[in-house]
Amino acid sequence: MSRVIDELNRGIARDRHLHLELMRWETEAYPDFHADGPQGVIDAALEIQRSHILLGIFWKRFGMPT
Repeated sequence: MSRVIDELNRGIARDRHLHLELMRWETEAYPDFHADGPQGVIDAALEIQRSHILLGIFWKRFGMPT
């Protein structure tokens, strides 16, 4: 995934004066306590509030069957 982001930054992102940054919860977040629970820790670590665009890619289905 990081190679794709690097390639995009060198190509079409540069032409459009954009910068894409890969942030992963596995490497950016850390064990901690948050008033909003574990998701609050991840949201703060990934600085989601500062993002203009967020692209989420999920490799597996999550949640309970309906």
